[in-house]
Formats: sequence, structure tokens, C-alpha cells
Amino acid sequence: MPTANPSPYGHMNNPSGWYRSYCLSLIFVVLVIAYIDRGIFGVILEPVKQEFGLSDLQLGVLTGPAFALFYALMGIPLARWADVGNRRTVVALCLAVWSGMTALGGMAQNFLTLFLTRIGVGVGEAGAVPPTHSLASNYYPPTQHGKVASILSFAALIGSFVGVILGGEVLKASTWRITLMVVGIPGLLLAVVVFASLREPRQITRVPRPGEIFDASSRAVMRKLLATKTYFQLLLTFATVSFFTLGMPAFAIPFFQRSFELEVNIATRSYGSAALVSTLIGTILAGIIVDRLARRDVAWKLRLPGLACLIAAPIMAAALLAPDYRLCLALYVVANTLVFMALPALYSAVYGVAHDSERSMAIALLGLVTNLIGLGVGPVLIGAASDWLQPQFGSDSLRYALAGSVLFLAWASLHMLKGVRTYRQDYVAGDAASD
Repeated sequence: MPTANPSPYGHMNNPSGWYRSYCLSLIFVVLVIAYIDRGIFGVILEPVKQEFGLSDLQLGVLTGPAFALFYALMGIPLARWADVGNRRTVVALCLAVWSGMTALGGMAQNFLTLFLTRIGVGVGEAGAVPPTHSLASNYYPPTQHGKVASILSFAALIGSFVGVILGGEVLKASTWRITLMVVGIPGLLLAVVVFASLREPRQITRVPRPGEIFDASSRAVMRKLLATKTYFQLLLTFATVSFFTLGMPAFAIPFFQRSFELEVNIATRSYGSAALVSTLIGTILAGIIVDRLARRDVAWKLRLPGLACLIAAPIMAAALLAPDYRLCLALYVVANTLVFMALPALYSAVYGVAHDSERSMAIALLGLVTNLIGLGVGPVLIGAASDWLQPQFGSDSLRYALAGSVLFLAWASLHMLKGVRTYRQDYVAGDAASD
């Protein structure tokens, strides 16, 4: 077991190449499972709507607040536990919770019971991103953090793709209930593997007492982060960009089913393949470009995503308003490639302005606004807008509701570009604190 001497690797002294690669791979798989369990709900929305007689607004509530509110509320205490405790334990426990609740969703008998299982998924997944990103960043030096962020961001692609494709095929062959069980059960087995084989680099870890979650030191960390000008712009960025990046996937499959009259398995294959290709290209390009540009000027960690999202916004709007689903998918690939060039760069930017012992909290605060606003409010407003537009546009009401959400993508780009002005100074401070 490595000792706890200070090093650029967090608290681990140059871990062996094979082991840190194994840890990063295992963390990657955990995040893939998280995105499968999170995204599968979008695939089953139409049969759930028909069985329980729900409106688009109610679907938005199930997709958004049921998950997002408790995801956000649990994010801070779980991040605090991750910052002072054994992150392996946090990840394994949370993985078991969200996977089990996903499977239990297949037994729901009405809107309320399905709502409660979605709450359980949100509670579990609150311990997914902050501790995994924090742990992974400890295994690699700062010069490779852009690569680490890109690899972990790639998990969103794989998880979303597998969830959409697998969900569509299982749903076509069975029911939405079986679909939830099929994707939930494997996570329970993976939780055992995580607990048994993943090492915590820290020599001393502990479980924080309830009073410590928001104690003076925790509040000081939050105040310090919020007082950092670049981090505050990142906070606003994640709040606004997530309105679209989380709202669009929530209703993507129903959109293709309604506006283009596609069967569920054709819709999932088409959308899933487009998302796979675009996210793959965007993430790979980010991994290559971000670190290279940052060597010349670290401000590119915010300048690149700002420009990418600004260009992507009108292209995405054109995709959603396209009259043919093939044209829609072609334009979507271009726009989504740009969006997924942005996301890894944003996480890399967070790494640069937060101390190692503050990184989980920094990511958790971003997750708080992302989920309360992006996921908590986004699907609800999109669903409400679709219901409101339905008398005028019929089955295309969801198309126009989604197109309107693209404005948030452009809004987010303004915060990224504003953050460029202060990033050099804040990056130097964060880098010095990590040495």
C-alpha cells in the first residue's frame, strides 16, 4: 500500500502503471453503469405514459425532480465523506443503492411508487461523480488531468449509448418493467468488485460525523470556492448548459417517436448511434486538444468550450426543427460533437481551481446546481412547454419545446468566455495549493 507522502498524485506515490490503469478502468465502468441507469428512463417514457395515463409534465417530474432533488441534496454530504473518508466505500455503497432502486422501479404500480424509486436512484447516484473524479485525479499527475477528465467524460457516452440501445431492444422484446430490472441488477454485482479491489490512496480516512457535513471547515471550503471568480462562472456554466444537455436526452426518444413516427427500437438505434459517434469524436478531440492548448495558455480550458457551445447552439436548433429524421441526426452529430468537446474541458478547468482536498466538494457543488436547475427544472419546463404547445402543434409540440431549450446552450457559452478573464490567476492559485 502506497504511503501518504505529498506528491503530485494527491496522496499516492507514483502508483504502478497497471494498477492505476485498472482503477481508472473500474471507475470508468462504474460511471458507465450510472449513466445507463440514469438514461434508461428516457427510453421507457412512452409505455409508462400509456400504462399510467400521464402527461408530459408528469413525465418531466419523474425524469427531473424525482431524481434531481435528492441527487442534489445528498451530493454535499457524500462529497464531504469522500473528501475525508474512504472513497472506495462511498462509491461501492452508492452503486449498490442506485442499481437496486433501478431494478425495483420495475415493480412500481403507479406514479407515486415509480416516483419513490426514482428518488432512490437519485440518492445513490449522488455518490457517483464527485468521489470517482476525485479518486481518479489522485492516480495521475496534473499534466494528465485533461486526459483523465476526457476518459471519464467518455463514460457518459458509453453509458448513454448502451442504455439507449439495450433499453430499446429489451423494451421491444419485453416490457418497460423487465427493462429496468435488466439494467439495474448488474450494478449490484459490480459494487462487490469495487469494494473488494479498489484502493483508497489515503493512509488515514474516516466517516465524518453528521455535524461535520456543514461544519466550519466545510463552510469555509464552500465560501472559498464561491469567492473564486472562475469557479463562480463555472457554477453558472454548469447550471445553464445542463438545462439543455440533461433536458434533451430525457425526451429524445419520445421526440423521435412522435415527430418522425419511428418504432422505439429504430428511434433508440438512430439516436443512440448519433450520440455515440458525436460524443466519441468530441471527447477524443477534447483529450487531444485541451491539454495541448493549455500548455500554451491555460485559459483555453474555458475558451475552447465557450466557443464550441456558441457555435453548437444554432446547429442544434436546426437539427431539432429539421423535417426529416436523417437530416436531424446529421446536424445533431455536428452540434453534439462540439458540446462534447466542451464538457471534458470544463471538468479539467475545475481540477485547476480546486485544491485536492476540496475537489470532491467543488464537483459536488457543480452537481448541485446542475441537477437542481438542469435536471430538476429542465425536463419539467420542457414537458410543461410541450403540453402547452400541444393544442397548436400536436405531436410536434415536443419538437418546439426542445428547440427552445437550445437558448440555454448559448447562454452557458457566455459564462465560459467570461471565466477566461480570471482563469489564469485562479489556476495559478489552485496549482500552488496542490503542490
